[in-house]
Amino acid sequence: MPRKPKKPCAYSGCPNLTEGRYCPEHMSKVNSEYEKYGRDPRTITYDGWTGGNMAT
Repeated sequence: MPRKPKKPCAYSGCPNLTEGRYCPEHMSKVNSEYEKYGRDPRTITYDGWTGGNMAT
């Protein structure tokens, strides 16, 4: 079965074609920008609610 055609990289001004969202050149740069700031573990929840008491 043939593969999907490659798309242009989503990084602004990059003409490279890729199978994912970003080309390998920009994947690490975008990921490092995303991970640049730490997250407070007290505010990370997995149910969509942040700290505090819920009214019953």
